Amino acid sequence: NHIGSTMDYPDYYGNLLSMAEVSIKIWDPYFNRGDEDLFSHVQAGVDVTILYMFKSKMYSMTAADVKSRVEGQLPAGHGTVKVAYLPNTDTTLFDERKWHDRFLILDEALVFLVGGSMAYQRSSANCFGIYDVSDDEDIALIIERFEKTLYEVENKGYVL
Repeated sequence: NHIGSTMDYPDYYGNLLSMAEVSIKIWDPYFNRGDEDLFSHVQAGVDVTILYMFKSKMYSMTAADVKSRVEGQLPAGHGTVKVAYLPNTDTTLFDERKWHDRFLILDEALVFLVGGSMAYQRSSANCFGIYDVSDDEDIALIIERFEKTLYEVENKGYVL
């Protein structure tokens, strides 16, 4: 159980990222300027996939900006970086696939329900929980839904 870590807030999310040995998948509605700082914890060789929503009516970072900022924080010899986004301008897909909850999937095996977006995990005085999902059926469902949403946005070309 990773919940009993001695890491003090707000380092826990970064600590989780450092545990990944193969892959990190982040499913979060938001990616904000500065969130890339969390990726300095990632080990070399680990693949990173980020799936977020791009909302044109409010400030959102472009996928190219997200990708370059994340790559700039990763160690030499990092794995592949994939950034996919669900734009609210694609109203049909957005209405069908928008989400609110945040998930972190490590090595296709460890799944966490994250209470606040990455900005809150790195710099806020607010406190949000990170729940270690332990039920195999719940883990399988979260991974399946992540992969389905990722496939659908990639199929529309919303990926770098």
